[in-house]
Amino acid sequence: ILDLSDRGHQPMTSPDGSVTLLFNGEIYDAFDHRPGLERDGYRFHTRTDTEVILALYERDGLDRMLEQLNGMFAIVIADTRRGVIHLIRDRVGIKPLYWTQCRTTVLFASEAKAFLAHPAFRAEIDPAEVDELLAFRSVAGEASLLKGVRHVGPGHRISVTPNGGTDARYWG
Repeated sequence: ILDLSDRGHQPMTSPDGSVTLLFNGEIYDAFDHRPGLERDGYRFHTRTDTEVILALYERDGLDRMLEQLNGMFAIVIADTRRGVIHLIRDRVGIKPLYWTQCRTTVLFASEAKAFLAHPAFRAEIDPAEVDELLAFRSVAGEASLLKGVRHVGPGHRISVTPNGGTDARYWG
């Protein structure tokens, strides 16, 4: 939305090609970070908050980047140098981010119905969640109505490596 040129499209990849980022949302103070990143040698190619997130991750790493983000977002970072994919949700969970695992493949999307496009995904109602859905018109926590489909929790990050995944609260 901020930079409609081809350079502003996603996924966005770091200059050396080792980090790729997908971002849904808005970082309210993104452009306050630009001067410091430029002083540290980062050369911006877009006017997007997406590139600011990428630059902060490259300069400061995941934990420090998350401390600096003020906004509503769902972020996915694939870092081939470290062999990890991070699924990150904003502090209060404004932007949705679902994930599931189909055999050795981890799927993620902002809407669970996107998983239907993957041939290994089987949509199956989770009977344990039906009563809650009928009573409250939603399923609380990280669960969803579909078996095996989870929300990344508000203020959480899930890091997936070839050895498995970890879910950690980074805020709150």
